[in-house]
Amino acid sequence: MKMLTVVISYYKKLNNLQLILKALNNQSSNYFEVVLSEDDHNEETIRYLENIKPKLNFPIIHIYQLEDVGFRKNAMLNRAICAANTDKIAFIDGDGIPHRHFVKQYIEEIDKSSLCTGRAVFLDKKTSELLWKTQSLESLNLFRLFFSDTKKLKDGIYFPLFPLSNKV
Repeated sequence: MKMLTVVISYYKKLNNLQLILKALNNQSSNYFEVVLSEDDHNEETIRYLENIKPKLNFPIIHIYQLEDVGFRKNAMLNRAICAANTDKIAFIDGDGIPHRHFVKQYIEEIDKSSLCTGRAVFLDKKTSELLWKTQSLESLNLFRLFFSDTKKLKDGIYFPLFPLSNKV
């Protein structure tokens, strides 16, 4: 079976990470691993990961800086690529909650001769605050988003016959 590594670029926003891991735990395909690329060394994150790992449907590798001496995201991404155990890698930022079919679509679309780019929906402030407060992905339902000030909503509509990414 084809596998995917999802690299999450992360810096100090544990509430965002919790939502991302919740969304990844509900993926329609479980053929993936996660490399959490933390541009910091946060004890709260380490404790959270120790508690959540047994509840996850996927393996997670946590790499981090030994000290926070400023922006080193790109160096961490290079380390994350080296830590990956697959030849297919998808990158998401620490504030991007993946769609339920994110992994499935990337596995289907990525091949050796292409680079895939995804789409993003930019949530309005009210929806973001509700998401953080409730820590529930139910806040992301299409009906609620349709009546919000969310930007690029059309990019968040999933149609199985159309890919989530564009081959470049």
